[in-house]
Amino acid sequence: MQIPVKIYCIYNAKGSVSGELAYLFKKYVYGAKCSMCEITHNSFTMKRDWENKVSQSNINIETVHLDERPKDLEEFSKNNVPCVVGEYQEGYKLILTNEDLKNFEGNVDLFFDMLEERIELHHHSELKI
Repeated sequence: MQIPVKIYCIYNAKGSVSGELAYLFKKYVYGAKCSMCEITHNSFTMKRDWENKVSQSNINIETVHLDERPKDLEEFSKNNVPCVVGEYQEGYKLILTNEDLKNFEGNVDLFFDMLEERIELHHHSELKI
């Protein structure tokens, strides 16, 4: 396996206006949170730290909502959202689970450190074969 062609950071929310409002309602009324949203967003806007890290990274990163996933990615990730999935020439691979994302507690730097470590581990483990 090689370095991923693309990294998908998948939110556990829909991207439509009604989907965003439903998420905010669940978050502020019931305390339900999307661990990926906590990393990329402040209360209502994208975190500047996130935007800076993405722009400085040599990794092709895309954030997607549930209703924005390509069909094959939707099938692959359907029971694992929120999560981070790598798209490789050979197919998709789960890189970070919801539990991994929760452990970052919204910290952008920790997210990128672990993402780079996991990608590097996948790359090196395949080189040994």
